[in-house]
Amino acid sequence: MNKTLALELNNFLPIPTDLRSPADQNTPVAEIRVNLPDLFHQLYLDTYGNTPPARNPINHLYLPMLAAGRPLRFQPNGLGSHKEARIGESNKFGKAFCRWFLYSHCGINYFAHMDDVLENRFAHRLGPIQVTRSTEGDTPDYLCSRNARNLFDTGMTRFLRQRQRDRTWPG
Repeated sequence: MNKTLALELNNFLPIPTDLRSPADQNTPVAEIRVNLPDLFHQLYLDTYGNTPPARNPINHLYLPMLAAGRPLRFQPNGLGSHKEARIGESNKFGKAFCRWFLYSHCGINYFAHMDDVLENRFAHRLGPIQVTRSTEGDTPDYLCSRNARNLFDTGMTRFLRQRQRDRTWPG
């Protein structure tokens, strides 16, 4: 089951090939198709830390909350009966969407929650690399990689350099 989502990728360079219109130019499509089972798979992985069962219970939990039609929208009060519940669910979906997008369109396969990385729970995977907080405040949700053996094989270095140049990300 697919839904659509308007997405502006004008500051996302380079635009993944499958999100270009036409495919031979660096012009983004106006909307993308979101495969709901894949999105719910990422939501389960992010929430519980392991692969969902063959019949992912998240599918059955959230499908009735979606609004009818092609766009990916929830029914009014679909994600919760009060503000705090809606905020929590919205945060979960935002992170799941991020994982789904990076996995589906950018080839990112490995995700580690930044709080786990900062608390050294992945020291055995990072080798000589140590990630520390440089300033107080928010952190990215994940440290990501395409390759389990080489953390910086993903272009992470290019991303960090760009953010330092732009001064939009501490480091």
